[in-house]
Amino acid sequence: MRNIAAYKKRTIVTVLLTSLTTALLVFASAWLDGSHQTMIKNAVEIYPGYLQITGKEFRDQPSYEHLIFDSATIREKLAGIEGIAIFAARFESFVLYSADEKAVGGMLTGIEPEKEAGLSRISASLQEGEYLTAEDTNQVYIGNELAKRLKVGIGDEIAFVGNGGDYSFAADNLRVKGIFQTGLYEFDTSTAFLNLAYFEEIMAATNYATHFIVMPERPEQVEALAAQISTAIGSEYAAESWQQIMANWSRPCKWTRFLAISPWVFSSLLSFL
Repeated sequence: MRNIAAYKKRTIVTVLLTSLTTALLVFASAWLDGSHQTMIKNAVEIYPGYLQITGKEFRDQPSYEHLIFDSATIREKLAGIEGIAIFAARFESFVLYSADEKAVGGMLTGIEPEKEAGLSRISASLQEGEYLTAEDTNQVYIGNELAKRLKVGIGDEIAFVGNGGDYSFAADNLRVKGIFQTGLYEFDTSTAFLNLAYFEEIMAATNYATHFIVMPERPEQVEALAAQISTAIGSEYAAESWQQIMANWSRPCKWTRFLAISPWVFSSLLSFL
């Protein structure tokens, strides 16, 4: 107290600097936390989803041997769980696309168009043409970079060949209905979508799915919902949150946030010296 009274100016300056640094630290932490949450929301909602259900071994061995072979049962169980806003099945398959003399490998995914619009930003990423509907047959919704590689536009025809869900030969001619752009180059350059009902017909995959996507009513409670779903669907399936699905991405994000805040922390500590 004697030193404080003896050096009033120094005391006042120290108090002001400490208060200012603390205020800046609080502001920086809040701003970075908001940016971090926005970044997560954007990454998750573009396509991966907050929660995925797969066959138990599918994540480590993504093959037709580990599909969900009874989608109807999964739908029935999910319908009885509280806290789910919406859910839908997807079936992803690697195929070879061709148009004229161009041939490109990529992913063809069967989706439930109306539900998918509430689960991802695929429909909102429409660049040209139209999004899919539940009545569509051989109409395809294609990434803009893939369209460029194949040199096709709205109304043009592309063919594909691949393996059906029973490992049979699958092929069809598709008509480009819409072109999307998510801004994710690798995704836009390799991905196209079909209405799931038609996809199941041409790919011999009726009632099959590679995975289900689940949108929680409260995304911040996705871990608890994943545990609840795991109990309901049984041990032959896996219900995983985005933190598990995108673990290689989410960990660096946490470290980036810490490294961004740490200079402010050190500044606050130095102000006391």
